[in-house]
Amino acid sequence: MNQTPSLADLPITHHFGGGVYSKETRIPAGMIVVQHKHEYDHLSILASGTVELLVDGVRSELTGPACLTIKAGKHGGNGLTINGVAYAIPAAGVTLAPAALSVGTTYYIYAYMNAGTMTLEASTTTHATDTASGMEIKSADASRTLVGMARIVTGPAWVDTAAQRFVLSWFNPRTITAYNTLPSNAGPTSTTTPIELNGGGRVEFLCFANDPCYCSSNFVVITSGSVVAISQVGLDGTSTPITTALGQGFAGGNYANVFPNGPLNPSEGYHYATFVGYNNSAVNSTWQSGSSITVLVRG
Repeated sequence: MNQTPSLADLPITHHFGGGVYSKETRIPAGMIVVQHKHEYDHLSILASGTVELLVDGVRSELTGPACLTIKAGKHGGNGLTINGVAYAIPAAGVTLAPAALSVGTTYYIYAYMNAGTMTLEASTTTHATDTASGMEIKSADASRTLVGMARIVTGPAWVDTAAQRFVLSWFNPRTITAYNTLPSNAGPTSTTTPIELNGGGRVEFLCFANDPCYCSSNFVVITSGSVVAISQVGLDGTSTPITTALGQGFAGGNYANVFPNGPLNPSEGYHYATFVGYNNSAVNSTWQSGSSITVLVRG
């Protein structure tokens, strides 16, 4: 029995007509499909065949042709395929203590069966797609199924806060907001080369490869004369600006809000977005506390 993370991995036919949209999916016999929660109620039609449904722990069976309403906020599926076998995830979940793990290290989280008990493992070994089951597994080890990614902070401890999005789920990913502000005024400075304005304003996050990320920001800068204050969001430092915005200063000074925004295309793993600023000439500018960076990630 195989499992796919979502219906997106199965062939889908899209239908449009009279202002109505529907999608058709054919699910092979014996396959487990894990779905995400929906924001709104919607109608689903089982044209043929028989399915076993598991919604919020309640199991039922439906034979087509039949209609059912998929309720908003309900989650279907509690199965996980490990080494080609489908297992039920325990109702209480599965936990992994951070003890003995290294601070500042990003780990892939894998599930495996240990004497009949579903267990989690943290490993720096990357993942790969199992050609037999289609599941994402620990590279060269089908006994470990990928379930997430996480990073250790001082403690050691797991953390998932606005400024440090360090826990991602491989299954049922949702959009997560990472956010931070400039903790104090940066400057005045007359630098004409890019500098990190304050490392305490970093937005740290994890991401899986090819997952879309987006950055938005609001820089508030005060100039002391005729100068262009250049504000950037830097990816992992000052050498890779994600996006740039200019604040024009005039004689006598100027106050400006600028909004560097743009998509991110980071590699898989750990990254941070940070406040970067400089001037086009040696005239002082001060970036104001409360300036903000927001990064949207999936996980």
